[in-house]
Amino acid sequence: MDIKKVALITGYGWAGVTVSLAMCVQYFQSKGFIVDVYLQEDLVCDKIGLNKPLFNTNNTNIFFYKERENDAHFINFNNLKTRQSDLNFVQFIRTKKIKYKATIGFDTVGMIRAGIYNKLEKTPFYYFSLEFYEKNDFIKELEIFYSQRCIAIMTQDKYRGKILSKLLKVNINEIKTVYNTTIGEVINSKNNYLKNKFSIPQHKKIILSSGTLLDITGFDIILKTIPNMKEEYVLVAHGWTTDKEIRNQINHYKKVYPEKFFYSNEILPHEEKFKVFSSADIGLIFYKPINLNLKYAAWSSGKFFDFMRCGVPVIANQLPNMRKLIADNKVGYVEDDFSNIVNIYDKILDAQESYKKQCFKTFEKYVFEKTFSNAINEIL
Repeated sequence: MDIKKVALITGYGWAGVTVSLAMCVQYFQSKGFIVDVYLQEDLVCDKIGLNKPLFNTNNTNIFFYKERENDAHFINFNNLKTRQSDLNFVQFIRTKKIKYKATIGFDTVGMIRAGIYNKLEKTPFYYFSLEFYEKNDFIKELEIFYSQRCIAIMTQDKYRGKILSKLLKVNINEIKTVYNTTIGEVINSKNNYLKNKFSIPQHKKIILSSGTLLDITGFDIILKTIPNMKEEYVLVAHGWTTDKEIRNQINHYKKVYPEKFFYSNEILPHEEKFKVFSSADIGLIFYKPINLNLKYAAWSSGKFFDFMRCGVPVIANQLPNMRKLIADNKVGYVEDDFSNIVNIYDKILDAQESYKKQCFKTFEKYVFEKTFSNAINEIL
């Protein structure tokens, strides 16, 4: 009898809001699989609403691992230095006594746990790499060891795949691209969610900064452009921040520019977030290239594909391959100096309908279902 159960194994507190994990759940649900998701309890993430899953949990079981007293210890497992917390997590999975067709480990720690589970239960596993692990320590050794023993490695674009193949010392053919986009059709209708939420006049045009609001996503630079915006534009920030200074800046600009700047930290389920993106006229994308993950964030940017699905053109900062993504698809501008973005708003809106069509075409080029099914075809 065919076992139609899979386990998605994570190793970080905000996994419940990770788009790639949510899309895996949705895809497996559509194929009749029962999905078990193993998450790590995280009090810090829980306080800002990032720990609980924001995806549809039909036909899905959510299991939270709670920290144990000996989690900080280290042991020798399989002749490799291993964190006790990872072995404890795996033992937590084993207590469920469930037979899985396969597991998928998300990011480095999730994959290591899937690898340990494979050693103990002989269950095939995949590695879904969302971020590069850049330290050269025993975790990197474990990542290399287990990644060379999984069925396949998934990552969000071919450029990151090339880097991964070198970091993990695996053949490039073992790495599969799975786009960081969402399942579903384009969203053609404009939404008034943000205008209604903040009582923004209908004639105003919304510039949207979404997701993680930190200096590494250029939010400090974006805020400083508010005084230079024309009267017909407003900036809406919809997302979360853990930075006290950023929170202070948000409060400052809300007070000084109450008709130009609006902020919401409301955490929405995946199926509802598009009412935010479809409320916007222009989307902003910025990553400060201080490490490999951020330097090569262009094609793995979830917000880029969310804007594309809603027909919203974007302005992004210059990163490797960003111009190829945006300029070649004719969906916006790449700006070297983000302090000048206000000068681009009029240019984009003068050709808004043309950009909208190109955004929809771009979204339809990068399909999650097709690339994910190709990556996991051995278990379907």
